[in-house]
Amino acid sequence: MNILKAYTTGFRKTLNLGRPVLLIYVINILAAALVALPLYYILHKEIGNSSASETLLKGFDSTLFSEVIFQARANIGQLISQTWILAAVYWFITVFLAGGIIRTLSQNKFTMTSFFSGAGYNFFRFLKISLFFLAAHLVGAVVIYGGIGAISYFIIPDATPETVYFYILAVAIAIHLIYVAILFMSADYAKFYSFLYDTKWAIRSVAGGIKYAFKNFGRTFGLYLLLTIIPAAIVYLYFFAEAKIGTHTAFGVAMVFLVQQAIIILRIWFRIWIYSSPLQMFTEDFFKRKDVNESLKTMNEWNEKALEQKERLEKTQSKLLVAKVLTENEIIEKIKEEEGEDLSAKKDYNPHAKKEQKLKTKGKKKKKKLKILLTKTTSSPSIIL
Repeated sequence: MNILKAYTTGFRKTLNLGRPVLLIYVINILAAALVALPLYYILHKEIGNSSASETLLKGFDSTLFSEVIFQARANIGQLISQTWILAAVYWFITVFLAGGIIRTLSQNKFTMTSFFSGAGYNFFRFLKISLFFLAAHLVGAVVIYGGIGAISYFIIPDATPETVYFYILAVAIAIHLIYVAILFMSADYAKFYSFLYDTKWAIRSVAGGIKYAFKNFGRTFGLYLLLTIIPAAIVYLYFFAEAKIGTHTAFGVAMVFLVQQAIIILRIWFRIWIYSSPLQMFTEDFFKRKDVNESLKTMNEWNEKALEQKERLEKTQSKLLVAKVLTENEIIEKIKEEEGEDLSAKKDYNPHAKKEQKLKTKGKKKKKKLKILLTKTTSSPSIIL
């Protein structure tokens, strides 16, 4: 899949995901409230009942703001110490939501059950991947700034103008930004690798993601840069609009707040888009791999065998069921026949039949004896009539 096709396909899929965008927005608001509410309480306590709030509303006064911060330094220091913990919690939430986003994109539909089950299923896998790239980011930052600083210290003479150091710092920042972009891009492909291959091994996922990103560097990095153009332009427009609107009035503050919320929603939507387009590219290449095709072929063969076995089992069960029914019907008919014979025998039953039979038998015997006697009498010569 080329860059343009992946870009447009990911855009179309993201258009139908308004519900997860709203869900993630609500989660972000709840996470931000953990920091915003304590800070609001501190500032309201320090300047809520004074004229300082009206002065700051008309325009930013650095001297007044410094005094307020100085007075509330104890509470703000405690809040800042807690902010690190809250930042870590927010980072864990971001890793958690990534699993749900990728599951939703792969299924082309959103349900709360599927989203949170995917987030929970992939959380520890994605956490290991994120920790690896976070460590790589810290090490890379030390190497970039430390290396350029060391080179500047040993090579550049002391009388060099400050502009030279500014350009050196600009070069270091540019290298750092490119390095971070490559890390973020590789981290996303590592998550895709872990998801599609369904592997628990973070090292394998990281190696697979980095290998794919650099093997197809023209497409992967080009797509990543293309996906960051619009968000960067929107951020620039936000700062431009905020400067034009101003925060000197309550209406201006309300407008800036609404613009900020719109920017947050767009940022979430763009983040899903940044997942969607590379996932389309990676998925298409994934199914073209020889090992994946062989696995799919084997899986299809096993599925066909399982279906054949299921059909045979269903046919056998149906035959047994029919045989069982016929057997029961035959038994019922036999019982009916036996009951019919018994009823007919009972219907023809006569309690005097035995006596009548005995009398008939005796009568027959008497007739036979009489017949024999008559025969002897008629045949004897000594009897004269």
